[in-house]
Amino acid sequence: MPMYDRTSASHALLGVSCLDVNLIADVDEMQGQRGWNFFKCQASDNTKMCRPLDLMECHRQRIRLAYSNESVCLSSDWSGAAAMGFPDTAAEVTEDMECACQDQSCQDEPGFIDELNYFCDTWIGDDCVDPNPVWGYSQAGLREVRENCKRSCGLCEWKDPCPRTSSEECPVIPVMPECRACLGKVSGVDIEGVPMACPPDAPRDLMSTATPTSTCCMPRGHSSRGAG
Repeated sequence: MPMYDRTSASHALLGVSCLDVNLIADVDEMQGQRGWNFFKCQASDNTKMCRPLDLMECHRQRIRLAYSNESVCLSSDWSGAAAMGFPDTAAEVTEDMECACQDQSCQDEPGFIDELNYFCDTWIGDDCVDPNPVWGYSQAGLREVRENCKRSCGLCEWKDPCPRTSSEECPVIPVMPECRACLGKVSGVDIEGVPMACPPDAPRDLMSTATPTSTCCMPRGHSSRGAG
């Protein structure tokens, strides 16, 4: 779990912590309980979800500066750096320089699944306006993606200067009442190393009746399109 410094208008990452579930309960006992399948798919879903990185170059420069002055990118570092607005000296980058920010209320619709049965977070890193046409999305389907997946599509408005006077609470990611493998397309394996699948005791399995999509003409070249 990430830990943030929220003493200023822009929260900064302090570090990451983790807690082994074995410290809370005996896993062998948990596997024998009725809710194990649901717990397993929820834990798997949460660990496999792609997260948007809301960073502009200003934020990245501050991260570099936190490591060392020599890590700050300058206009002389490569051809074209000056045209991109990089500073001439590291002294122009300071710890307290203000960066633009996004409205924390701009979030994806958590239950949205697109016309090809993918979740919003699988669009992170891909073009929601003009994606690879071989994927097979209709214009109406892409409009739905942009309307419901603003954060994953990078469509949240940047405000410069940032109007915040204090750091806001991190947005709460709702826990879905059903396993993602029962509702849309997922990939990879779960926390037990087994291919992701809708549990046999799930209340419903929409993917069992979904119309199969041809994979011959829809390569998922970007890693995020096969995530989830």
